[in-house]
Amino acid sequence: MTLNIEIEAFPRCINLIRTGRSEFSYHHFTRGSAHTFLTHDDEFGGRNIRLLTNDVDLLESLAISKFGPPPPWVIWYDLGPVPYNQGDPDFWSAYIWAPYWKSLSAEERDIFLERWRDRTRSYIAEAEWEEWVFKVQMEASGGDPESR
Repeated sequence: MTLNIEIEAFPRCINLIRTGRSEFSYHHFTRGSAHTFLTHDDEFGGRNIRLLTNDVDLLESLAISKFGPPPPWVIWYDLGPVPYNQGDPDFWSAYIWAPYWKSLSAEERDIFLERWRDRTRSYIAEAEWEEWVFKVQMEASGGDPESR
């Protein structure tokens, strides 16, 4: 399993992995006959966590937690809320951001946007914020503005 998460979420993610498990060796966790091996690196302003595990309970816990990558208005702030059609921004949008965003319910998306709006008020004007929101909602709906 690979998770692309905000770096600030890393401690919460590691603690979830550790909960109820023993650390057999560095980044090797056990729970009964279940084993989990962890590695991580940083990319695109976030942290990639890679797990090799046979611990189904852990996988379910991680799925429920919905750890996600930093949003585009952080990673690609300098590019602005425009469509990305090549290079790293396009790859990130297609393979990291879009799958995460599409996995959220409409309610979870609204909460996500509210939380991030509070965090970005000091450097993103309201008009620009509305453009970012429109961009992520259009991408999630495949370009259909009615299916937010």
